[in-house]
Amino acid sequence: MALGNDTTNVIFKHLRHNECHFLKNEFRFERCYSVNTYRINKRIKFVQYTKEEIVKALLLAPLPLLFFTALLFMIMNHEYSLYSIFVVFAGHGLVYLAYCILTVPFSFMISVLLNRYRILNLLTVCMSSLIIAMPFFIVFGWSHTGELSKEWWKMYTDIPTILLALFPGLCYWLFLIKLKV
Repeated sequence: MALGNDTTNVIFKHLRHNECHFLKNEFRFERCYSVNTYRINKRIKFVQYTKEEIVKALLLAPLPLLFFTALLFMIMNHEYSLYSIFVVFAGHGLVYLAYCILTVPFSFMISVLLNRYRILNLLTVCMSSLIIAMPFFIVFGWSHTGELSKEWWKMYTDIPTILLALFPGLCYWLFLIKLKV
């Protein structure tokens, strides 16, 4: 429902000049909207990401953590021969492959869903990375010990485990922002 000229003139006094030009040509106020609500909605830019940007960011997200852990592993064990470097990076390549198989499809579905509702932000990325990391850590523990832990929820009481889960989420968010710009 469009408002009369008297009401729109009062509203245009409160808005900046460049917003008035936009409003006169393309916008009609409805009863439920106020000027303040319109100002807030106009200034907040909701970013939409394409599916290709989401996939690229998801595939690039664990690489910094894998590189740093491989480097730390070689330094701590004093393994500097070419063969040892190859074995360490091959092992981390298998971890990356497991990440791609176990977490990328679920992370992609969550990201596309959050992107559709325009709530794909740093908080939701960090929360979903903590949730997605749970089965990855359970399978990782099973591959090392041969049995599932009876108290798997205690992994969230360990600060390094939380940081290991959050670091790829933060990298995902940074790659997502960088790919958008």
